[in-house]
Amino acid sequence: MINEIRQLLLNLVNDFFDAMERRKTVSIHTYSEDDKIIMSIKDEGNGIPTEIIDRISTPFVTTKENGTGLGLAICFAISKRNNATIDFTTSGNGTKFNIRFSNRPYLV
Repeated sequence: MINEIRQLLLNLVNDFFDAMERRKTVSIHTYSEDDKIIMSIKDEGNGIPTEIIDRISTPFVTTKENGTGLGLAICFAISKRNNATIDFTTSGNGTKFNIRFSNRPYLV
C-alpha cells in the first residue's frame, strides 16, 4: 500500500510540475475530516482544459505532447484499490486534487 500511495503522489506532483511555469509552487497538505484522511495537492498552473475534465481518469487521455495519458488513470486506480476517492477543482489559477482515504483500517 505504501508504495502505491508513493506512486500516486509522484504521478500527481510530476503532472503538476509539467503543467506549471517556472517559479510556481505545488503544495501538499494532509488533514482529517469526518471519517476521512485527506491528502490535498494544489498547483499554481493554468488549470485542466475543459475538454478533458470529464475524461481525466481515462487511460491515454493527455494534453502533453509526449505524454502517455496513464499518470492520472493510475492514480485513480490506486485510490480505488486503497479504499479512497479522488476529487478535484480546477481554474485558471491552479488545480487542487483531494485524495480521501477511509479512516478505517485497510483490508489490503
